[in-house]
Amino acid sequence: MWSVCDRWNISGGIGVNVVPELMEVEIDIPVRTMEDFGRMMTKMKEVTPFHPEIRLHMKGYMNRPPMERTDAIGSLYHLAQLVAHEELDLHLEETGTGGVSDGNFIAACGTPTLDGLGARGDGAHAVHEHVRVEEMQRRAVLLAGIMERL
Repeated sequence: MWSVCDRWNISGGIGVNVVPELMEVEIDIPVRTMEDFGRMMTKMKEVTPFHPEIRLHMKGYMNRPPMERTDAIGSLYHLAQLVAHEELDLHLEETGTGGVSDGNFIAACGTPTLDGLGARGDGAHAVHEHVRVEEMQRRAVLLAGIMERL
């Protein structure tokens, strides 16, 4: 499970020792389901200032819908597991990262979607981001096997 505030940005003031006239806080809260999103929006609306001179204006939006696990996605995942085992002698684990991709949009439309089957690597969106070239052939075999069976 992710922490509620594992991605945030705070800005305001002209220095660390100055009380700012205006401060902005941006929080990225990953959710697993639309129900979780509703709960988080309710919780955010319950936040109140702790000092009478503080004015609080909050707005929230969803950047991408969560990729909720459905029976169809489960079936597609089991197919991917089968291919991974038969073709690569690989155990494919189901995981969730709290991240988002364009796949979230098509999954929300009801299209069975798997994410994370592309290139393997580390450091997503960071200076040290990289791809493990030695894994590319195995990923191609996995994807080709899934497509062939579909």
